[in-house]
This record gives sequence, structure tokens and C-alpha cells, in this order.
Amino acid sequence: MNLKAKLICYVRSSEYRPDPRVRRLVSFLVKQESVPILLGLNRSGESPVGEDGGDFRIERFTFLKHHALPVDEVILGPFMVIWMFWVMTRLLRLRPDVIVASDFDTMMPCIVASKTLGRPLIHDPHDFWADDLGPPIPSFIIRSVRRMEQLSTSFASGLIIADISRIAQYDRSRLPPRVVEIVNSPMKASFLPGGKHRDLAEKGEMIVLYAGQLGTHGGILELIGAVRANSGIKLVLVGYGRIESEVSEAISRRRNGVFLGRKSHEEVLSLTRDCDVVYAMYDPDVPNNRFASPNKLFEAMACGKPVLVNDNTRLADLVRAHNCGLVIPYGDEDSIRAALSSLRDNKNLRTQLGANGLKAYEKYYNWNIMEDRLRRFFDEI
Repeated sequence: MNLKAKLICYVRSSEYRPDPRVRRLVSFLVKQESVPILLGLNRSGESPVGEDGGDFRIERFTFLKHHALPVDEVILGPFMVIWMFWVMTRLLRLRPDVIVASDFDTMMPCIVASKTLGRPLIHDPHDFWADDLGPPIPSFIIRSVRRMEQLSTSFASGLIIADISRIAQYDRSRLPPRVVEIVNSPMKASFLPGGKHRDLAEKGEMIVLYAGQLGTHGGILELIGAVRANSGIKLVLVGYGRIESEVSEAISRRRNGVFLGRKSHEEVLSLTRDCDVVYAMYDPDVPNNRFASPNKLFEAMACGKPVLVNDNTRLADLVRAHNCGLVIPYGDEDSIRAALSSLRDNKNLRTQLGANGLKAYEKYYNWNIMEDRLRRFFDEI
């Protein structure tokens, strides 16, 4: 398909604030001279209903301004149904040439619009939705959601996945005819100059960066505990989420830690350039986490920074394959402390691991490679 002048609607139940994966796809679409429109959900109530991105537009459905939607899945359910109806209505009115649906919660309205309009549907999931569900949701409901999610994928003309290992989460007999792996690698053009964040640390201190969601499955509190009495290390935390207040309070009691709250993706990239080690832990008891290959991994590689990750994950496989970091057990504070001490005391090791990551990024993961894959993918749609 020639994408020139084609209207492409991307649907995700988020605010795109920020969403690096979506923004990279949009940048590719703009290069092809298409017209992207992002349809989202104003979960915080704080984002504008409409936003002009220059070469693209964002439309967000808002229930109440300055009021956040509930986090609990059961309470959120009715809001999501209304939002899905809005998505379907907007798609039918916009009549896009291509519809791109993100996670499973966007698939139903997108399938209806795709079939009604006779337009191709692309599925670009950030996660496999059913594998994020757990107690107190009954197991039979989770199994039903999994089957529906696998079935919904069969209605798509193509599937974009962040890591080829995620194929294991799908029913192979129901995969779309076209599948492409587009990893979460950054565009070099999106990097701001480094250097302005080094003053967060004392001279000679090793900066350890965690940037991302602040939840209970990222080993964040264990990280704070591990640096408690670890001299020569400065911990920098960036993000927001369910345990944000707990993290802020815990790190405020540490001389060698600082919590910066929510930052733009550009600021996170700049911090990555200025840090010495990137921390990326994912609880392997959460099924989706075993397949995670997040932005922070490839951003660290692109910046030549070593990564500290945990075993029993796709992250660990990639770090071992490219020898670009250290792999330790998940949630073990002593192992985190020992690994950080090893990196602090051996600058040559940090330098070599970072160089290995940069070499792998340039050879296998740089964004030009991903754009070539996307071009071939859309040519076949």
C-alpha cells in the first residue's frame, strides 16, 4: 500500500503522554506523507481534548476535566464501554484508509469499523492484555479473555509486535497473514544533548537511573534499599504510578537518592545519556513481564550504558546475547547491592558492557532498520 495522503487512525486507551512507541510509528507515517490521527482516552482528565502535533492530531475522549478515571478494572468497565462506542463512532465518521488498534481493549470498535468501512486493520499491541490480569479476577474469566484476545487478532491484516518471542502468547492458527517485529528502539534524532544532569551526583559518584512506571512489579523498593548504605552511588528515579508516594517518601530519607517525578521522554533520554547504569527489573511472575523488551533497554544500548536486569525474562536473554549488562535474581536486595558495587568499582567493566550494547544497537536495533521493516510491512497490506 502506498501510504501517501492516506488517513491513518491509531487507537489506544491512553493519553499519549508520552507514548514513545506510538510516536515513532507516527514519525514513520509522516515520512511516508500520510495523515495520522491518534484517538485516545483522557484517563487523568488533565490532557487537552484535542492537540495539534504539527504533522498529526490527537483526539482524546474526556469524561470529566480535572478528574481521573478509576484504576480498578471493575469500576472502570462502564467508562471503557462508553469510550469504545466513541471510538467506533469517530472511526465511522473519519473513514480512515487504515486503522491501527493497540491493545485488546481497542480491538472491538476497530474491528467493527474496519469491517463496516472495508478498511485494513493493523494490530500493534503494547502488551498481551490477558496476561496482565490476575487475582481477584477468577481464572476462568482470564482464560476467556485470552481466547477472545487471540481470536480478535485474526481479524487484523497485520500484526506489529515489540519482540518476536511474544508470538508464544498468540494462537498461531489465528495469526494475521503479516507479522513484523518492531522493537522499542529510539530514534537517534530524538536525543537531547547530555551533560546537564551530571550535577545530580557528587563528583565520582556512579549514577543509577530508573525511569518508568512506579508499581509493585519493578523491584523499585528493593533498589532503594540496596543503595541505602552504598557509598559512591547516586540513585535517580523518574516516573509515576501506584506507589509514587511510597517511593518519594522512601527516597527522601536517602542522602544518595533523588526522585524527579514525571518527566518528558526527551528528558528521560537526556538522563539516560548522563547516567552510568540503567536499572530495568520486571517481576517474572507476571506473564507479560517475561516477554518485556522495553524502551529503556534499547535507549540504554543506544547511549552505550550497561543495564541491570533480572533473570527469567526476555530482557535477560537479550542482555546475555549482547553482553551489555548484568543479570541477577528478581527482587533480591543483596544481589542488587552486589551488582551495583561491582559496576561502581570497575569503570572498565561499565565501559565495555556499554560499548557492547551500542554495537548491538547499531547492528541489529537502530531505528533505520525498523523503518525499513515497516515500509515492507505496509507495502504488503
